[in-house]
Amino acid sequence: VLPSHAEKYDGKLDFATLEAQYKIKDKVLLINCGIVLAVVVLLFFLSSVLKLHLTLSWIAILGFMTLVLLADTEMEPLLVHVEWGTLLFFAALFVLMHGLEKLGLIEWIGSVVVRIVALAPVEHRLTVGLLLLLWVSGFASAFVDNIPYTAAMCPVILHMAKDLDL
Repeated sequence: VLPSHAEKYDGKLDFATLEAQYKIKDKVLLINCGIVLAVVVLLFFLSSVLKLHLTLSWIAILGFMTLVLLADTEMEPLLVHVEWGTLLFFAALFVLMHGLEKLGLIEWIGSVVVRIVALAPVEHRLTVGLLLLLWVSGFASAFVDNIPYTAAMCPVILHMAKDLDL
């Protein structure tokens, strides 16, 4: 068992101590979780190749539902541990990004960046584009969290790659 006070902890843990503290209570469920996780990750990678008409979110939801059925347990105790605030934050973030995309703001930002990079000589466009993205990212990270910024910049980078043929 781990010591309760940090000053007694010497930084060394052995496998036996960890195994004693965190026992696997249901080995069948562990194996089922591993199999479902492997299938979900495999479907994530193969969804575009196999032309599945399932989005990544539906694949994840189907994996979750499969685990709930295999676990043979009540849903209420599971839902108590869900971080609802985090889920709502990401849902709102994706709704906001979709709204900005529908408004044309993301496309406009991409076209402005493309025009700025297009002013550079052809042999230096990649360097100018990378430096512009680096400095804009550094500046924006002072005001905007990294996840929404990344979600906003992915279409901009795709727009740059398409129009400038970087």
